[in-house]
Amino acid sequence: MSENNKSKKTVHHVLAHSYLLYFIALILGLILDFIYPLSFSIASFFTYAGLVFVIAGSILVIWAQRSSGHLRRKKEEVHHTDFKKGPYFFIRTPTQLGLSFLVFGYGLLANSFFISIGAILAHTVSQLVFIPRAERFLEESYGEHYLHYKKTVKRI
Repeated sequence: MSENNKSKKTVHHVLAHSYLLYFIALILGLILDFIYPLSFSIASFFTYAGLVFVIAGSILVIWAQRSSGHLRRKKEEVHHTDFKKGPYFFIRTPTQLGLSFLVFGYGLLANSFFISIGAILAHTVSQLVFIPRAERFLEESYGEHYLHYKKTVKRI
């Protein structure tokens, strides 16, 4: 990657397709649910569980986005401890996990089989395809500091 290209591209550009995948899973789930209305159950447990997932996912996404903003503004050398801010101290992909929780939780709240399955599929594809691409970008951008962070913090 050329220096000119590298400076214009961010990890969020790399992950944009992953974010779009969650949106497509939600929309496709809504359409399939309208055509083939399959539901889990009428038990209120799923409603409460869905609410917990939606709230936890929202908090995780907001917390992750606020915590990662300092890296975009940092001009000097980045140290591996700079990656361990907020939820990034515990997991390397909190935004992805938060999006998974949001879409899955909405599927439970709406009692929609297809939305819930779509969330699981989107999470799986993101973990297998998009996250490795983003991590390669971060390795190229931050070198040894990111590799050290990657060894100490697990990806979910």
